[in-house]
Amino acid sequence: MRRRAGLLLVVAFTASGCFVHGSHDAVRPEPVGRWRALPPPPLPATARALGLSTGREVVYLGGDRRPCPPRVSCDAAELDPQGPGRSGMTRQAAAYDVRTGTWRRLAPAPAYVDADTEAAYAAGRIIVDTAGGWFVYDLGHDTWTAFRSRWARNYGLSPVGDVIFGESRDLSRVVAYDARARRWTTYPRDTLRPRLGEATVSGTPSGPVLAGYDKSRPYDIHRGSPAIADVWDHGRWRRLPPSGQMERGWTWTGKRLVDPTRGFQDRGDEYTWPRAYPFGGILDPGAGRWQPLPTVLERAPQGWVTTSSGWPGPPNGSGWFATDGRVYDDRTGDAWPLPRPAGAPEVYASAVWVDGRLVAFGGASYSGQHLTLGSGAWIYTP
Repeated sequence: MRRRAGLLLVVAFTASGCFVHGSHDAVRPEPVGRWRALPPPPLPATARALGLSTGREVVYLGGDRRPCPPRVSCDAAELDPQGPGRSGMTRQAAAYDVRTGTWRRLAPAPAYVDADTEAAYAAGRIIVDTAGGWFVYDLGHDTWTAFRSRWARNYGLSPVGDVIFGESRDLSRVVAYDARARRWTTYPRDTLRPRLGEATVSGTPSGPVLAGYDKSRPYDIHRGSPAIADVWDHGRWRRLPPSGQMERGWTWTGKRLVDPTRGFQDRGDEYTWPRAYPFGGILDPGAGRWQPLPTVLERAPQGWVTTSSGWPGPPNGSGWFATDGRVYDDRTGDAWPLPRPAGAPEVYASAVWVDGRLVAFGGASYSGQHLTLGSGAWIYTP
């Protein structure tokens, strides 16, 4: 699965002529909001469950009962979801309704899944790319069925509203699936020059955005190659100016695309890049304008780090991010450390935004070689 290495889930530069978004200059050093414990979930104690938001419910699928400790590389055989070393993987499923405050059991997933499993929700259906193939879950009927996908495997899905965007199997085109109409759309090839290398797809209500680097200037130690974006604009691809950032994991927040990856690629010593390049950033695809992340996100202290499915986690119009132990509200530009719920495990809790709140489940704590799994759940209200 193509993701940023080492990133776990669950800001104020402004440029002239770009967004003047948020007027907050001071970093919030203390957490904002509070957690409260939820009723016990009908799930076994586990870590790194696959979590998705339906807009009203949080759905948790599977998880890992033998997660690797942080900063430790496990044997490749243990990481095979279908291998004998993964007896700790689960297929259990449940949903929590944030409005009624109740849990309900769901039909188990047809294959082992965890937070690294590619999945997307749209129009009452959850589509999951497992080691055993593609499956779709119908929330209304509580049933799983095989799904004939036209997307490339392990290359990411980007849901916006009822539509899920991804790359075609041969990686040459963008393919979108309307989950309500159950109809596929294949977009024409992007033939703009110079060609994009290692392009990723981000969905917007106006259509897809392809982001990659200038393939005629490959990444090397002597020069940076910031992300370039091509947007689908009235039946054609249109090239935007170079973004200035290095990563290409934008997610639609309701008004614009945000990649909340903090930090800078600052090469010294044998590297001769002319300047430091930020990893993340903000893009208005309609206006073709890019800006760095607000400094409040760059400087906010780290809080409780959670695990989210996919990267950077699917706001799908909500504007909320929980990234690297920090909360970021794209509507106001505020950021602060994410507090840790009382009694929550240290790492690997699966956190998902739903209806403006963050729901976390499970997790793991380590004392030497001893592993303790969490079975509780909490809800955070900013």
